[in-house]
Amino acid sequence: MSERVGEQILPPPGDLCKDTTPPVLTCPDITRTVELGVTGTQVIWTEPIAADASGVAILVSRSSDPGTFFFVGTTDVTYTFTDGSGNTASCTFRVTVVTEDTTPPVPTCPDITRTVELGVTGTQVTWTEPTATDASGVVNIVSRSINPGTFFPVGTTDVTYTFADGSGNTANCTFRVTVITVDTAPPTILNCPQEAIAVAVSFNQDQAVVNWPVVMAIDNSNTQSVTQRTHNSGDVFQVGTTTVTITFGDSSGNTAQCVFGVVVYQVDSTAPQIIGCPADITRTLTLEQDTVQVFWTAPTASDNSGNAPTITSNFAPGDSFGLGEWRVVYTVTDEAGNSVQCTFTITLIRGVDV
Repeated sequence: MSERVGEQILPPPGDLCKDTTPPVLTCPDITRTVELGVTGTQVIWTEPIAADASGVAILVSRSSDPGTFFFVGTTDVTYTFTDGSGNTASCTFRVTVVTEDTTPPVPTCPDITRTVELGVTGTQVTWTEPTATDASGVVNIVSRSINPGTFFPVGTTDVTYTFADGSGNTANCTFRVTVITVDTAPPTILNCPQEAIAVAVSFNQDQAVVNWPVVMAIDNSNTQSVTQRTHNSGDVFQVGTTTVTITFGDSSGNTAQCVFGVVVYQVDSTAPQIIGCPADITRTLTLEQDTVQVFWTAPTASDNSGNAPTITSNFAPGDSFGLGEWRVVYTVTDEAGNSVQCTFTITLIRGVDV
């Protein structure tokens, strides 16, 4: 109840100093950025303060503490203050966590090696184009220094690809295309005999000196040489068949062989020998005889082969002969076809009666 002081009306004494004004707060919004793919982050802030006419404002509550983990998106944080008179005030600010893609793509570019034969200058090289991964899930090739299928010379050439994601982050990757020469071609042999070399020797010989043209080789590396040979031209070969092998090699270990046969065979060029060729024979016919049997010892024969030769004749001992001269021929032939003849004459004359 008011009291009258003169004509002035005053409030009750307790109401003269009562504080009814709440504290005044300032709560600015907060924004934090995280990398694309991250779910959130811990957010620390300077806690808001309050001003009050009494000079004292006390924090009585907060919905989230500084240092709390905030997920991507917007979260409201509310602070409440009170002063000594029980006046309260709240302020709400927003903690916003947004994503940003600042990470470039991660490309994979394996090196490529191709081989060509020695003497070839290069080759066309085709490859599966490299790829890249990115947090956004979307990445494109924006440039390449060389296209697949290009001709690459012998040596090493760098190929560079550039990738970009939807946020404009770029990454380069460079791989090497290396074309190297290898020598897989064996030497080429010249003058290798295409058929066996046959050499004849007499029946009493068992070996012969055999010669052949010089066997050579050429190679794309010009490093060919004879690495092994079983025989040399001019060697002595025994009767029979012998295989001759000449091996050529180059500096890369490629080899080629010339293989041919040498055949030394015996030839019997010696005629058989006739033993006991009869001398000429003369017989006399009586006046009453027209013919008479004539006998002689047939010759025999031998041969250097050791085998008995064949003996033929136009007459045989005991054949009948008439008046005149008769030439008897014995022919001796061995298995090699060598032959010799023995001839003698049988003469029949007419006797004279006394």
